[in-house]
Amino acid sequence: MSPQIISYLRNSKRQKVGLLLAEKDLAAPDTVRFGWSILHKNDEFNREFGLILAKERLKNNTPIPIRLGPDISKFVNRAAKYFKCSVWSPIEKSEKL
Repeated sequence: MSPQIISYLRNSKRQKVGLLLAEKDLAAPDTVRFGWSILHKNDEFNREFGLILAKERLKNNTPIPIRLGPDISKFVNRAAKYFKCSVWSPIEKSEKL
C-alpha cells in the first residue's frame, strides 16, 4: 500500500462535507497523486464512501474542481512536507509549490 494522507473538507458549521487524499506513487517516487470527494447538498457524510470516491478519482487522475482551490493549496503544502518532495499543484499545472 502506498503512503497516503487525508484531509477533511468542512462547511461553515464545521461539518464534514468531503475529503482530499494524497498518495505517493511507489512506481515514481517523486510523484504525489491527489483524489477528492464532495457531498451533494442533500447527502450525509460517509467516510468510507468518500474515501472510495477519492481513491477512484486519484487512480483516474480526475481534475480537482477549482472551487477547492483554497483547501487544495494548503493540502498540497502539507503533502510536500509529509512526503518530503516537491509537489505540483493539481489545479495550477504551471506553478510549482
